[in-house]
Amino acid sequence: MLFYLTFCLITVAVHKVRGTCSRDETVEAAKVAEQIDDKPINTDTWADGETATIRCKDYAKSWTWTNSIRALSGVDTNKIDEYNSSSNKQLGYIVVKCDGNTFKPDIFTGQSSWCALGCAPIPEDTNHYWKATYPDDTVTTVRTAAPVNVNPASYVTIGCRDGYARKNNDNGARVTKCDVAGWIEPLSSFPKCVPGCPDVTATVDNRVALNTKRSETEAPFITGDTIEFKCQGSHKMVGYSTVTCTSLNTWDTSPPVCVNSAAWASWSLLVLVLMLDCSGIIF
Repeated sequence: MLFYLTFCLITVAVHKVRGTCSRDETVEAAKVAEQIDDKPINTDTWADGETATIRCKDYAKSWTWTNSIRALSGVDTNKIDEYNSSSNKQLGYIVVKCDGNTFKPDIFTGQSSWCALGCAPIPEDTNHYWKATYPDDTVTTVRTAAPVNVNPASYVTIGCRDGYARKNNDNGARVTKCDVAGWIEPLSSFPKCVPGCPDVTATVDNRVALNTKRSETEAPFITGDTIEFKCQGSHKMVGYSTVTCTSLNTWDTSPPVCVNSAAWASWSLLVLVLMLDCSGIIF
């Protein structure tokens, strides 16, 4: 009998610990989130083990989770930012579970804002290896704000990660911006980057490359490739006349600069002074 009573007490205690989760109703009142599975988020109590996959209601109109939600323990920001090729959008969802009598992650308790107008950060792509560079006026760490501001006048640069270069003849978007409808350029339009050194053969300020890009590989230049430069007209070269693609898929030095005669004279004089100073002739 004693064993039976002990067992019942333990069972009741466990049932009490692993009971139901009570949801803060303010998340529904704010009308900021919607479920994308069969568990309604407006249900006040959830049974142990129940889950809901939710995202911002207006996520298709550039509403995304605020920085305070993204910073919560257990929130998988990769699932918020991850690009979904079938919908041509970022996933934007969080999976919430009732674990005992606690929500994990607990996006309900103590929160005053869940979603805000703005964009989720552009994810690192493991297939095309692009990289986004944000202007300072585009990103914010304000808790009640989205990570990326809606700023029609500020563009985010889309390039390739270090060690990668655009494919030959790639016409992917070089810039995008966060607008009221989300990123104006879909992520599917971003550049396709492959291992190799970036193309630096464009004519810039009277500097001309004597080599052309590779046609037999996907990258413009690969390890061991060399580019030779010359200057047009009377311009003089400052720097090395050749650059070589290293095994790290980076150029071994920066391309040279071509300057006019006056700038060349000033630069030559500066070099001479520095050489004499280093030799101890000038004190």
